[in-house]
Amino acid sequence: MEFEVFIKKTTFVKPSSKLSSSPQTIELSGLDRISPAILNTLFFYKNNSKSEKDEESDDGDDVERVVIRGLERVLVSWFPAAGRLRINEKKGNKLEINCNDEGVLLVIAHTSSKLQDFGDHQLHQYNPSYEKLVPHFPHNPPKISQNPLVALQKL
Repeated sequence: MEFEVFIKKTTFVKPSSKLSSSPQTIELSGLDRISPAILNTLFFYKNNSKSEKDEESDDGDDVERVVIRGLERVLVSWFPAAGRLRINEKKGNKLEINCNDEGVLLVIAHTSSKLQDFGDHQLHQYNPSYEKLVPHFPHNPPKISQNPLVALQKL
């Protein structure tokens, strides 16, 4: 199935508060350093809040606010996700997480396709069109520290 995805807004969501006032750095383990750099995961959910007659109404702004508030709260205790990778030259160019609260990337997008258009039997199979459903980074950013560790796309 072929479909289009339209980006409405791109924003960074930061923790609603800090656990500590001092900056923190987390050194990556050897396993972390050899793991795949980017892992895309898709989750499909049916919107059960709409009735059949409200199918055309858009409650996307409410969902967007809930997603942002939820992220702000979870990032308080899961603060490394809001940080950035950096290379520590003093420790042999090892990668580490700079817990600087720069935020996770949230892309708000929409499509005219509906979940039922995909067919329940096809959701578990890879489809090249699904690449449109995940946010993308530049493959060669000028600095590794410019890419967020977590990126989400809400359709």
